[in-house]
Amino acid sequence: MLPAPFRDLVRDELILMLWTENAVKAFTPETFTVWLQEHGTRILQSNALVLRRMIGSSTRVSVDDAHRLVIPPMVRSFMGYTTSTGAVFLVGTGDCFELWRPENFLAYAGQHFRDSQVREEAHDIGEARMP
Repeated sequence: MLPAPFRDLVRDELILMLWTENAVKAFTPETFTVWLQEHGTRILQSNALVLRRMIGSSTRVSVDDAHRLVIPPMVRSFMGYTTSTGAVFLVGTGDCFELWRPENFLAYAGQHFRDSQVREEAHDIGEARMP
C-alpha cells in the first residue's frame, strides 16, 4: 500500500522503470512523458543501450482504490526478490519516487549518506549552514 504522502501523486496507474542500484523509478504517466522529453534525447545520444534498457523495461501497473500495486515478476527479480512478497522502501525523488528492496537501500545509504557528506551537499544547495 502506498503511504499517505505518495497517494496525492498517484492516481490509477504508474510507470515503473528499472533504475540504478537495483532500484525502480516510479512515474505517473504525465511525469514519465516529461522525463522522456527532458532526458531521452540526451541519453540516446550518449548511450542507446542504456536508453533501450530504461525505456524497454518500463511497464505500466495499476493502482487500486486501496492504493496498492502489484510489482511485476520481472521488476521484482531486478530488485533482487526471489518471492512474490516482501517489503519495499519508497524514496521520494521530486515528482516521482523510487522503489527499493530495504536491504539494498540501507547498503546504498550507508555508502552514500555519510553525515559529513550530507552536510556538505546540503550546504552546496543552500539547505544548511556548515559550522
